[in-house]
Amino acid sequence: LVTLARNVLKSCNFSGATLRHANLTRSVLMFSSLVGADLTGANLTEADLSKVDFSGADLTGADVTGADFDGANLAGIKGLETVKGLDQALNLDKALH
Repeated sequence: LVTLARNVLKSCNFSGATLRHANLTRSVLMFSSLVGADLTGANLTEADLSKVDFSGADLTGADVTGADFDGANLAGIKGLETVKGLDQALNLDKALH
C-alpha cells in the first residue's frame, strides 16, 4: 500500500509502476507518465491529473471522484467500466480518448 496523498509529483515517470490501492488523494500529477501502470483500486480522489499519460494503464476499481483530467491521455485504459466517480470527474470531456 502506497500513500502519496497531497503530494506534488509533477512530471514524474511512473510508467509500468505497480501502484495498486495507492492513496493519491489530492495529489498533483500534472504532466506525469503512468503508461502501463497498475492503478487497480487506487484512490485518485480530487487529484490533478492534467496532461497525465495513462496509455494502457489499469484503473480497475480506482476512484477518480473530483479528479481533473484536463488534457489527460486515456487511450487504451483497462478497467474503465469499473472506475468509480467518473461522473464526478472534472474536464473528462477535454481528455484524449
